[in-house]
Amino acid sequence: MTARFFRNTIFFLIFFNIFLAPLAADDRLTEVLAQTNYTIDEKAAIRAVFSAGLQQGVPTPLLLPRLEEGIAKHIPPARLVDGLLQELACLTRARTILLSVDADLNLSLHRAEWLRASILVRLGLAENVIHNLALAAQDRWIDFRPASELYLSLVGWGVPPDQAEQVTTALLVSRIQGSEFDGVASLYSRGRQLFLSPHTVTARIVSALPAVATLNELSERVLY
Repeated sequence: MTARFFRNTIFFLIFFNIFLAPLAADDRLTEVLAQTNYTIDEKAAIRAVFSAGLQQGVPTPLLLPRLEEGIAKHIPPARLVDGLLQELACLTRARTILLSVDADLNLSLHRAEWLRASILVRLGLAENVIHNLALAAQDRWIDFRPASELYLSLVGWGVPPDQAEQVTTALLVSRIQGSEFDGVASLYSRGRQLFLSPHTVTARIVSALPAVATLNELSERVLY
């Protein structure tokens, strides 16, 4: 009975993902558009973007938030279509990058990481940086977001991009929890107070990471 239960459950999940989920998403799209006063042609133009997304492997639910946001902000339909096309381009590019890391990656199970990668694309990060962050995160996808946030924080703080990438990828293969990643940026500000250059702080972080498991342990090795 247990084996039959699991077989039935797996069959249902496959059936849902292939047949029912797309129908539900299309129903939601219809529902959202029905709440607008767009013309038939304007609705058709928006639907065309979603159809193009499906053809490129981008499911409807990933584009719906941008549509709902645009409607809520009363963005004109023509501009909204342009925004949806830009979002689709970012999602498509992110999809390509993530699949270049792992061709067998089930993106339906990693939509949060997919959306995060698309945001990085939209922000203009070099594709090789996104690829390298994803490559380092493939055994701990849950930490892809905090790692990318740390990268952006370090670059914004003034750490050279190559050093920011070196630190974040090293963190992703370390024992430090992703919840502590954001605290790594403080090591640079504290290092400055100790007259340590960003290059020196980076070198010390990368050197110390294999031997530590917490941010406190890392701080002790980098700053003292």
